[in-house]
Amino acid sequence: MARLNELVECYWNCTQHYRRAYTNLQPYDNHWIIHAEHRLMIDAFRRRDKEGAQHLLYEHIRRTRFELARHGYLFEDQPRAQNARKRRRPSNDSGASK
Repeated sequence: MARLNELVECYWNCTQHYRRAYTNLQPYDNHWIIHAEHRLMIDAFRRRDKEGAQHLLYEHIRRTRFELARHGYLFEDQPRAQNARKRRRPSNDSGASK
């Protein structure tokens, strides 16, 4: 389990830019999808379902990558990225998990 924690921490640190961009693109009403995918992956880890966890992680990354590819300007042109952030719904400090 220690190795899994190391991998998760590494992925977390390496993907900060992408996670922020993706979250800013998503309407607040769609955040449930992100949370559901994460809960499904955690469930697969706890059940030690290697194939299920691999499939869920693959699809999660694939879906995120496709969405980010549709907005390639986020990684090329800073002013346009700032405009995308302005369209995002204001944050809600309701204590919901991230």
